[in-house]
Amino acid sequence: MKKKVFIAGMLAVLLAFGLVITGCDNGTKSESWEAVTDFAQLDGTWKGSFSVTITLKEFWGNEYWASIDGDNKFGADAKVKMTSDIILDIDIAAETLGLSVKMTIAYSGKKVAAIWEAVIEEMEPEELEEANINEGKHSITMEIPAIPIPLSDEEIANMTAGGIEINQDGTKLKYSEEMSSEMAADMGNLPDGVEISPIVFIKQ
Repeated sequence: MKKKVFIAGMLAVLLAFGLVITGCDNGTKSESWEAVTDFAQLDGTWKGSFSVTITLKEFWGNEYWASIDGDNKFGADAKVKMTSDIILDIDIAAETLGLSVKMTIAYSGKKVAAIWEAVIEEMEPEELEEANINEGKHSITMEIPAIPIPLSDEEIANMTAGGIEINQDGTKLKYSEEMSSEMAADMGNLPDGVEISPIVFIKQ
């Protein structure tokens, strides 16, 4: 299977883009946003999540799909739902970023048994050992514990010049829709063109 369940090197991808997490905003007051220009604005613990659902054909890609589903083995309604919960710990004094991720991929469709069998067969032994597999829900969950990572001057500069916005209270960070979609695609091995709503971090 060309599409892996989880991307190796997720930490490197996150650092390359700076900070990205989706969050839920249930508040009613209007907010104003301004660009993050100072590393100190990012200090603290930030939490959020993103969720996206696409067809299995989109997830595996047209070329690979055509090579394995000529007899409609997996069904036209086969879908993949990916959710990711992330906690960021940014220590400006130590110049480190700690990241913990919990990602779940769930498969669905009338022929979900065939999808599930194919997914499990293609997983590497180390993936099977580390993943939490839910047979009943046809889902796979992977958790990455937080490990503080030193930030270089260049990475810090990118985090304060890469289009991150902060609200007037300093309690939320937001990425543009384009950057949010790029990050979700890289984290989840999603195809180009999958759009994600602007990502928001909530300060804890």
